[in-house]
Amino acid sequence: MFLVNVVPISYLPYSQNKTLLYFSSQKYNSFSLAWVSLGKRKIEALIISCRPITSKISIKKSSYQIKPIGKIINPNPIINQKQWELFKWISFYYFIPISSLLKYILPSSKILQLINIKNVSTQNFNNKKNKPLILFGDDFEIVKKQIKKTLKNNQQILFIFP
Repeated sequence: MFLVNVVPISYLPYSQNKTLLYFSSQKYNSFSLAWVSLGKRKIEALIISCRPITSKISIKKSSYQIKPIGKIINPNPIINQKQWELFKWISFYYFIPISSLLKYILPSSKILQLINIKNVSTQNFNNKKNKPLILFGDDFEIVKKQIKKTLKNNQQILFIFP
């Protein structure tokens, strides 16, 4: 048996728990996607961690009811560790619940079913050639040109607006 920490991909108030606890009979990858029951509805959730438990009694003796995790939508990781750290920082900086942020940032579940993120070495992030480019101003032509150049090189783009 395994205890699975998940973050629901739903609009939840900031006062609610950031992660929810479910149990499973099998181990799942971190950052994979699953259906979980939240109240009377089923919602998507991002699996944060999965750890083994020694006995089933600990689930029953819990101070609150631990439910079984639902169907796995995508067993492969849909984000990597660096993206998760970025999401946590954005959540903290803009004072938005991480669950709501995931709802805004991640694409629909139909697209998420197809995603498979491979482990990216941290060496790639520390290169000088991957230095972030920050553009300011109203001249959209410069931004458009840089977007085309970046996409042509198979690189990622992140837009942050106030």
